[in-house]
Order: sequence, then C-alpha cells, then structure tokens
Amino acid sequence: MLIVWFYVEVIPLTMSGPAWDLDKEISSCRENWWRNLLYIQTVRVDHPSDLGCYGVSWYLADDMIFFWATPFLLAIYALSKVWGVVVPTLLCVGSIVGSWILAWKKHLTFGQGEYQSHYYFPPWTRCPPYLIGIVGGMLYFEWRERKMNIPKNLQTSVQLLVGSISAVLLGSTCYGIKEGVDSEPYTLTSTENEAYIALSKPAWSIGVSCMLFLCFENLGGPVQWMLSLPVFGYISKLTFLMYLLHPITLGIMFFNRVAPSRFTVVWFSVNFIAALTFTMALAFVLFLLIESPLASLEALFMKYITPNKKRTKRSNASNGNYGYEANYEKLKNFNEDQKDNNNMVKF
Repeated sequence: MLIVWFYVEVIPLTMSGPAWDLDKEISSCRENWWRNLLYIQTVRVDHPSDLGCYGVSWYLADDMIFFWATPFLLAIYALSKVWGVVVPTLLCVGSIVGSWILAWKKHLTFGQGEYQSHYYFPPWTRCPPYLIGIVGGMLYFEWRERKMNIPKNLQTSVQLLVGSISAVLLGSTCYGIKEGVDSEPYTLTSTENEAYIALSKPAWSIGVSCMLFLCFENLGGPVQWMLSLPVFGYISKLTFLMYLLHPITLGIMFFNRVAPSRFTVVWFSVNFIAALTFTMALAFVLFLLIESPLASLEALFMKYITPNKKRTKRSNASNGNYGYEANYEKLKNFNEDQKDNNNMVKF
C-alpha cells in the first residue's frame, strides 16, 4: 500500500512530458484502493482495465489467496498423507481442465484480447503451479522422512532422465509456440492455442520441480553450481521489491519523454540496463529502510508469542562444525563401552 500511495501521490509530481497517461489509473486507485488492501482485486476481472490500480499487484492478490488456502491443504495432509496429496492434485487437474474449456468457449488467444482478464489474472486458473509446488514439497518431504536415496549406480541415469524431462518441459513452454505467435497473422490452430493456455504453466512448474529435485539430491550439475553462487543469495533479497517497483521506474523514464521513441537494439539495451540498475538501487534502499527492519520486528514478535524451545545443534557440515558434536558423542560412547569391556575382563 505504501508503494501504491507513492505511485499515485508522488510520482505524478515528477511527470511533465506529453506522454503522461496515468489519470485513469490514479482515479482507479483512489476509488478501489481497498481491494488492493484486501487482496481481492483479481477475484472479479471482466477487463484488464479492472486492475487499474497498480496492475502488477495482481500477483500479490493471487499469491495471498493461495497462502490463505495452504493451511487447509496442510491440515488434510496432517490427517491423511494420501488425501493430502490427492486433494491438491485433483484441484490442479480441475483447474487445468477448466482453463482448457474456458479457452475453447471464450475463443481465447494467447497473449491477446480477453486472455488476461479471463485466464491470466483469476486465481482459480493460475493455481496449478502453486498446487504442483505443494504436492512436490509433500512428496519430497516423504522422500527425506523415509531416508530414501538414489543408488550410486543409477545416479547418472536418473540425472540424465530427469534433467532431460526438465529441459524439454522448460524449453517447450518458452519456445514451443514462438513461430506461431511471432508470425503475422497468428498461425496457431485453435487446438494448439487452447492446449498451450491450459498446459504451459503447469508444464513449466513440473520442469522446475524436476530440476529442484536434482539440485536437492546434489545432481543438479552446472545449474546447481550457478544457482548456488553467493551473488544470487543477495539478489534474491531484492527481487520482490524490484517486481513491485519497476512500474515506478518505467513511469519516470517513459512518461517524461518529449519525443517519439525509435525502437532499435541499442535503444532497447540501453533503456533496459538503465531501468534494471535504477530499480535494483531503489529496491536496495527500501530493503534497508523498510523490509529488513520490519522483518526483524516480525521475528522478535514471533519469538515473543511462541514458546521457547531448546534448540539442538545440527551435526552436519552445513552448520560449519562438520559433524563435530556427533563424532564426539560417538567417540565418548565408544570409550565408555571399552571401559565396560575392560572391567568385565578384569572381573
């Protein structure tokens, strides 16, 4: 809400170019700000203009709705592990089938017309990736609880198989319809278009899940190495704020234009780098001044309201002691057993 206020009340003061065009969005925010506050702006979207108040906030609304639904799914899993996996799976399949039917009945075209208002924004059509993530987390939790491991003689085969599945799914969802979408006129058939609308995002999520499984099992190869680089740890703390702030950056850059833009590779590259750099710098400032302090206060509050639990030190290499405590305990028990054996011999 702070960013919405800044976008509506402060950013207009910086605008002076002929390209200025935020009047409708500002009016929508002043009338419908409460929908953003309650995270319900995507519950009913008849037209993309219905998301007039800071359009990128649609993701926050959907994500919050999924977050509200998660405790119920976890409660089912706590009561029955089988039904805990079956219920979100059925919900996911139902959403995919419903999206396919919706694309067929509404004659939706990927990325055009009513695609956004009928499919892209509503939570009931965007929930499959979230549900796939929940099911994947449950299955991997069971995998670890049962201390299952991939046999060494099969690790290479599993790595190649699962990695290939991941590559095919991720590649096909990104580039599978590129030729048909980029052509003029649109050359995708109705069946291809409907299938892509309904299946592309679930397929992407399954591909990501496959790659995560390999990384969790230390079989991710170069992908695991790259994602484990420390720089991504720092950048990941800024990505959420960068997503929220990038419309402000783009507004300042493009609503202050005084001449038409000519789209060239150099022009696009320069503006992209400028927007990325400015957005990252702004996100860094807000992270230090707002997000980090609030996260610290939240941690103190949670520590205050939750009962104190005696923490046990992990005996693995991840906490920096490389299992020292565990080895010490084993050695101590071994020495005690040896003393008992010596006493028995003496007796």
